[in-house]
Amino acid sequence: MFATQLMALQSDVGPYLTKGRLAGTAAALLALAGVVIAVVARRRATRGVGHGGRRGALVAALAAAAGIVLAVIVLAVADGGLNTGNGVAGGYVALILGPVALVFAWLVLRRSRATT
Repeated sequence: MFATQLMALQSDVGPYLTKGRLAGTAAALLALAGVVIAVVARRRATRGVGHGGRRGALVAALAAAAGIVLAVIVLAVADGGLNTGNGVAGGYVALILGPVALVFAWLVLRRSRATT
């Protein structure tokens, strides 16, 4: 049943935007949000504002993990390569940006532990 629902993501939404592309884009945007939030948290940790960036690092890690999970699902369901409407490009972008966000979040958490 779960595989049937995932395959339903591949149906067309419009002439250029498919559900697969939408899911791949969502995964990439989640991972990108994780990177941006982690960078902002690192700046806050450097300046000593708030809780040393700890909350931001946790939110960044959560967004990055969600992006990675969604990217893995999109890539597992995709039955074609790039430019087929399956969201493969967004999935690959999320698989690159997600670990970057996780590393940045880990660095912020390590810094916040060292200062407390």
